[in-house]
Amino acid sequence: MNRKGIVLSGLIYALLAFFLLLVIGLLAVLWYRQNAIDELSRDANAIYDDPYIPEDIDTAEFVYIGDYQTYIVPKTGNYKIELWGAQGSNNGGKGGYTSGEIYLEGADILYIYVGGTPPDVITQGYNGGGAGMHFNGGNRGRAGGGATDIRLINGTWDNINSLRSRIMVAGGGAGSSGYGGAAGGLVGLTGTKSADSTNGNAGTGGTQTNGGTSYNSADGVFGKGGDAVPTNSTDLAGAGGGGYYGGGAGWETNLNAGGGGGSSFISGHPGCDAITEAGTHTGQPNHYSGYVFRSTQMKAGNESMPSPTGGTQTGNTGNGFARITYIPEEVNTAEFIYTGDYQTYVIPESGNYKIELWGASGGGTTSTAKGESLGGNGAYTTGQAYFNKGASLYFYIGQSGGNFTSSNIGNATIYGSTFNGGGAGALDISESSDIGEHGFPGGGATDVRIASGMWNNTSSLRSRIMVAAGGGGGGWSGNGSGDQYYAGGGGSGGTLSGIGAPTATTSTPGTQTNGSAFGIGGNGIFGSGGNNNGTGGGGGGYYGGEKGLSFRKPNSSGSGGSSFISGHAGCNAINASGAHTGQPNHYSGYVFTNTQMIAGNELMPNPMGGVQTGHLGNGFARITYLP
Repeated sequence: MNRKGIVLSGLIYALLAFFLLLVIGLLAVLWYRQNAIDELSRDANAIYDDPYIPEDIDTAEFVYIGDYQTYIVPKTGNYKIELWGAQGSNNGGKGGYTSGEIYLEGADILYIYVGGTPPDVITQGYNGGGAGMHFNGGNRGRAGGGATDIRLINGTWDNINSLRSRIMVAGGGAGSSGYGGAAGGLVGLTGTKSADSTNGNAGTGGTQTNGGTSYNSADGVFGKGGDAVPTNSTDLAGAGGGGYYGGGAGWETNLNAGGGGGSSFISGHPGCDAITEAGTHTGQPNHYSGYVFRSTQMKAGNESMPSPTGGTQTGNTGNGFARITYIPEEVNTAEFIYTGDYQTYVIPESGNYKIELWGASGGGTTSTAKGESLGGNGAYTTGQAYFNKGASLYFYIGQSGGNFTSSNIGNATIYGSTFNGGGAGALDISESSDIGEHGFPGGGATDVRIASGMWNNTSSLRSRIMVAAGGGGGGWSGNGSGDQYYAGGGGSGGTLSGIGAPTATTSTPGTQTNGSAFGIGGNGIFGSGGNNNGTGGGGGGYYGGEKGLSFRKPNSSGSGGSSFISGHAGCNAINASGAHTGQPNHYSGYVFTNTQMIAGNELMPNPMGGVQTGHLGNGFARITYLP
């Protein structure tokens, strides 16, 4: 190689070395830059993480902070919400507790307002506690505790649209030294006063429709307790607690008189009175939003309740608290409502299953012009049995006899027999509908079968392994000059035997071997001539109840049907041909254990949670796999 070539080669190698060093330098810069970005990102996350979406998305807890907190539902499913109201000042009334389960969609937004216990005797507890007022510089008032609630609309705690959007409220306790009323369930507790009090009185608790009343101070209102307003330097006034409606303030001269506690509210809870979006009360418990809880519970501030930290406590002391818990989906539970046809359930896994059935209620009326003639309520049955994977069960859910009002009482199409054995009613076509002497349909039974078919197919009826009876329909009185009044109502669905109409002197409810017919309630009839009155239909059941037996009260209402559970003591099973065997085990070999029967006039589980006296409305069924 000549000298010129050596020089050229040296330049090329030098350039290559330069570019190599440049690439290495750039890569180093990029690495350090990314490392710094990652570090900054970690710091930012540590500072700005949303405090209302915890790492454990299955449980979120909220403490008092003096403002609302936002919860974004992390995933679609069922959630349990628990709320504790705050205590009133100066050892005032304790807060209440509410809980319930509800279905929420992923990304739904809830706003949690956690009640505060007053920081002093004057400042109101956050979220509706009444204020304790000064008089000439003296702290003579005693502030009330705030409620804890869940809302669908945010805003300041006293924003009216936000208050109306509350779907659950745990009331706050009232103020006063040991005399403040505790938060209530449906109604807040009235405060107490000094034993030697003569010049004043305690405030009353908030209710479902009104604030608590005050003596010489301020009444409670929607969402807020009444303020304590002493009128001279010797007055001692306890402010009301916050709540669905706040409690009224108390007042006394130189002695103690506590305020009233706030009321609580749960959408869907029996006895609650929900409002429309415009604030008008509806007389029923379901919130206008459609968010409705089940398995609800209310505890007043003087009752034993769960403690937020575990165990139990009597009322909630201090600030309020809230907890939202995701409920894992129970994939092996199926529920069935009335559809007018049978529904098939294929056993997904061999094992033990619990079956629960609720029969339907009979038809009736609450006409104020003519008196009540309510239908009998449905019965409840339950038991556990082993089923093999792939086995088919057929659920027949009873139809209610209906609720008759001035708007539908003359509609002939709704007097027919109801699905699954409820006997037809009897429409009086000889007089106008608002005067006519009608009988109402019985409620259908709810049952489980191992052979499908029309509800009244004989082979299918014989295959029933569990039955919850329906109630009888109400009937007309038809008693001479008393023709304008209904009778006492239909008989409830029964256990081993149905129940006759409550006031009847003669009736034929279903039993284990007899009744109107196997699986079918009797059809009401309409008299002729001067005694042209309708009788109520019988309730469906193992054996259906008979129709009302007389056109005169008290025997014009239908009787309830009987229930049946294969394996239940006292039941009389049949063979495949329909002959009674004198023992309780069904011919199929399916036999239940841990059985229970409850008549429609007794306390029983409510399918939506809690308890009820008899089952009102259409029937219901649930089957649950027992691991």
